[in-house]
Amino acid sequence: MFFRRLKVPLFWQENWGKFLLVFLFYLGGLVAGSITVKFVGAAQYKDMADGIGFLVKNMKAGGEIDRYGLALKAMQKNFLDFAVIYFAGLSVVGFPLVGVWLAWRGFRLGFTVGFLARVKSYQGLILGTVALLPHQLLEIPVFFLAGALAFGFSLSLLRGRREIGRAGVGRRLILYTVMMLLLGLVLFLGCLVEGYLSPAVAHLVVRYLSF
Repeated sequence: MFFRRLKVPLFWQENWGKFLLVFLFYLGGLVAGSITVKFVGAAQYKDMADGIGFLVKNMKAGGEIDRYGLALKAMQKNFLDFAVIYFAGLSVVGFPLVGVWLAWRGFRLGFTVGFLARVKSYQGLILGTVALLPHQLLEIPVFFLAGALAFGFSLSLLRGRREIGRAGVGRRLILYTVMMLLLGLVLFLGCLVEGYLSPAVAHLVVRYLSF
């Protein structure tokens, strides 16, 4: 086998297809989000652009940011997505929902960066990329792994018990849940980074770029 010749670990041999599927859904959402920016209505565009302008002025003026509030909102948003993916993985027909939800996350990210780039040109692209990078370095891998696990568990239920192996449904469920809980801990850290570190990075970018 090609993978054996390359000595790819067994985990990747068995799951590379799921990771590819997760990547394609996420990439599709990312591209769709960046394209959708072009079709935002004039009134909506103005409101959103004014909101960004106000936020940038506030950061340039050294205004205070409610970092605790940002971290709390990040937890609410991210753990809602995480819970949807986890419970979708528990369903025989849940794997399409996993893909849709991953695409939705990609869409939001693509739209955010794309809109900043449209409003503030290259400066907005830099701001969006750099300010989002700290927490996305944690959150994106978490959702890629969670998506692959959910895909795998849902598909194994769809194929029937024979495909699950000797471990049985109960043991496989426990393993799935434990792995998702561990990913949840990393996601919690990502939310803290999103609330406390990312705003500080955004402040630095706004300060040193001529917005």
